[in-house]
Amino acid sequence: MSWDVCLVKTNTNSEQSVEDIAEVVDIATREEFAELLAAAYPDSNCDDLSWLILNTDSFSIEFNVGDEPVIDSIMLHIRGSEEPTAVIQTLCTALACRAIDTSTGEFMDFEQPSGFSEWKTYRDKIINKGTTS
Repeated sequence: MSWDVCLVKTNTNSEQSVEDIAEVVDIATREEFAELLAAAYPDSNCDDLSWLILNTDSFSIEFNVGDEPVIDSIMLHIRGSEEPTAVIQTLCTALACRAIDTSTGEFMDFEQPSGFSEWKTYRDKIINKGTTS
């Protein structure tokens, strides 16, 4: 179970809502993304260019970029106890893209709470369901 965030880029990156997206444009090549991730987070695992991984003590992120040489979206599968807001924001800035919180279906506003805490509460409820008597 993961909290999922999708990185996308449009011609303007100015849509007010996800429903306003008419077309996404290329973000980077898989190699460019791997280089960016490795430079920003040296502990990341970039061995598989279609499925990169960043593990920390507080969270892990699996970056699903697919098999095509050029990336038009990046799905982040996030697990852990802390929201990796700084990582998501760093990537959005470096790639000139935006993040969609798939639990809310809206663009992330880094000044506002995301859906992470609700996801974490749900996850904890499911995980702990079998451990209470």
